[in-house]
Amino acid sequence: MDIWIFGSVLSKFGLYVGVLFAVGTVFYQYAFETESAAKALPMRNFALGMIALGLCAAILSYGIRAASLTGNIAAIFDPRVLKILWTTPVGTVLVLRVIGLACLVAGQFLKPYATGLGILGGLITLASFTQIGHVTNFTGIYVPILLLAHLLCLSLWLGILLPLYRLSVDTEYIATVAKIGRHFGQFAVLFVPIVIIAGTGLGYFLLGSWYNIVTTAYGQVLVLKVFLVMLLLVLAAVNKWHLVPKIVTGDCSALRHFRYSVLLEILIVLGVLLATTFLTSLLDLPLPM
Repeated sequence: MDIWIFGSVLSKFGLYVGVLFAVGTVFYQYAFETESAAKALPMRNFALGMIALGLCAAILSYGIRAASLTGNIAAIFDPRVLKILWTTPVGTVLVLRVIGLACLVAGQFLKPYATGLGILGGLITLASFTQIGHVTNFTGIYVPILLLAHLLCLSLWLGILLPLYRLSVDTEYIATVAKIGRHFGQFAVLFVPIVIIAGTGLGYFLLGSWYNIVTTAYGQVLVLKVFLVMLLLVLAAVNKWHLVPKIVTGDCSALRHFRYSVLLEILIVLGVLLATTFLTSLLDLPLPM
């Protein structure tokens, strides 16, 4: 594999995982985390770890862009090349990501301003994805808004998975899992349709026509992503309508099945991100994730 492709794959995957889980975890802390959950499973260290991963990946991605301009790895440390790149959208995106991630970090320590800083940082970081790539080829605000909505809802979904999995390991926290699961299920009724609508809209705009679904590499990748998302929706539906109601009644067997279901969701999401990363890097496809 070409060194630039490998570097692009590495940085993109780290960026997607770091940013989406960081933003999602911070939003989980504000929207879903209960007092008992915070005591049983503090998420600050995990959030900080994902923020650090996202920041390192963003800087690495910037350096790889600089090196790819000259075809020389030494360009990563060349001030002249880095300065040239700084004046392009790549530099703007890096600035937005640094600011956004810094706000997320500040929110973990400045408790009186935590919610405001977390929301601001999350929105800035996610909005950086609308400032680069094929999305910028479209005039108007429709495509950027669709992308931002898609990423925002996806990060909310990802952010709650790990806490639910970790808490469901111990039956001592079954009441906590039930409370968070019910709250999240009510919220999911609102944001899951947004994920589907925004993803469909993005696919249509980027493909240009439905015919391209079967005639282009991007279309084929989109079909794969839709299939994987459908699996996630099935698992989410089983959790909401079947397992969580049983957990509410104190059914420990349902809690065990719920844990396996959430773990499978996490693995599917990571698989989607990894596959998308490889394909966007190898084929230069305009995928939004």
